[in-house]
Amino acid sequence: MSDRQAIIAKTAEWMHGWKTIKLDVAQTLEHSAEALAIMKKDGGALAKRTDYHYEETATGERSLSVVFTLEDGAVQRTDHTFDGRKGTTLRYEKGRSDVPTSATIGKSFSNEGSNAGTDRPTPLKYQYVEKLPLYEALAKARDMGEAEVDGQACDRFMFDDVVVGQTRQNLLYSIRRDGAVPVRIESFDGPDPTTARKLGTWEAQKVDVVQGRPIVVKSTLTALDRDGNVRMTVHSEVGRVAFDEAIAKETFRPVIAPGVEIHDTITGKVQTPPRKAAEAAPRPPDVKGADAVADPPRVAEAVGVAEQPVGWNSVATNAFLVLGGVLLIAGLALKLPTLFAKRPG
Repeated sequence: MSDRQAIIAKTAEWMHGWKTIKLDVAQTLEHSAEALAIMKKDGGALAKRTDYHYEETATGERSLSVVFTLEDGAVQRTDHTFDGRKGTTLRYEKGRSDVPTSATIGKSFSNEGSNAGTDRPTPLKYQYVEKLPLYEALAKARDMGEAEVDGQACDRFMFDDVVVGQTRQNLLYSIRRDGAVPVRIESFDGPDPTTARKLGTWEAQKVDVVQGRPIVVKSTLTALDRDGNVRMTVHSEVGRVAFDEAIAKETFRPVIAPGVEIHDTITGKVQTPPRKAAEAAPRPPDVKGADAVADPPRVAEAVGVAEQPVGWNSVATNAFLVLGGVLLIAGLALKLPTLFAKRPG
């Protein structure tokens, strides 16, 4: 029998022991011939590489820049930000990651307003079950006993009826005892792993200790089709992770370039601020003191226009974030729900 309370305490300490986190992750994706054929028939394209730059504060501010490299070689970028109350999504021209084309504002971060899961990159997303922090979800998980993963003692817990994509699945977590980090997650279509069909597995290949905290820096996710064949393999590698570095407030309050179409999903209005109006709009205040960082705001810098952009407060009364079409297609790499979702039949 696992010491559930000790595991909960260690997991909570990991998730609440930092003020900020910065994470750069590169993923390479290998798709089955069947998956590629289906997407080609539908006129779409799958990602063969995805690069993530993620920043989060303990007070709930978040920023995620995603750059997809598709199988046809095209590049697509989407940026998501959230300031704790409101957020935005900026979409960029296909093949032109420096040219924004549209923005959406609303109430939630990235696609979290319309799905059950969290939009955090690997491995941070595995600290959650749906949107519930792992230490909270553990209180109701089924204790499945002990096991070893790569020679390390682990405690196993089953989370039943987890909403994954549009289906309910059962996720078996193996959590390392020495650091309380998940190192293997198996997905099943039923509560008994000995009889249920396996839908996929995520597994750590390397765990490093960064600033005193264990973190998975290399991992592989394997998604299976209904016949048990490999549908997709995703290799994830953390290029950089840093805790407690200062982050400029503007990182979470992006500027929107003049001429970019803005969709406000709260009011239902669509506007395209003209350049003349944009020139008169106030810029966000400069960051001073503890919030200052050496690097300029990344999102504002990426707009790349000579004219003064529209200020955040002039357009973002509330925020609701909607993913672009490419992110919906290539989002297979972003979160466990999409990867393990069952195909009909």
